[in-house]
Amino acid sequence: MSGLYSDTDPEVEALQIELWRHASPTYKMNMLAQLNVSARRLALAGLRARYPQASETIHRETMFKVDIFIPRQRPFLRSQLARAQRQSFTLETEVSARFASPEDIILSKPER
Repeated sequence: MSGLYSDTDPEVEALQIELWRHASPTYKMNMLAQLNVSARRLALAGLRARYPQASETIHRETMFKVDIFIPRQRPFLRSQLARAQRQSFTLETEVSARFASPEDIILSKPER
């Protein structure tokens, strides 16, 4: 059997696979949960490094989360902002903001 990882000794890798096979479902789910936490932290660190001017706002009571990005001055982003629709919602007070459509957000991902 060829190794899964080029930087891991084959005997150590075989032991690791054997341990995974004998791990309880609960242990495997805990490992997966911790991997998700780690992946989220890495993703957030990457976003903070890539967009130092951006911020994340979370309303603790409702867990309503808003990501705020300062757009670069590119033609598509300017047109996206022009198409944004104003929405109002209530947290502790009524708030009104402009939101881009899901399609515009998806289309702008490669630009970021």
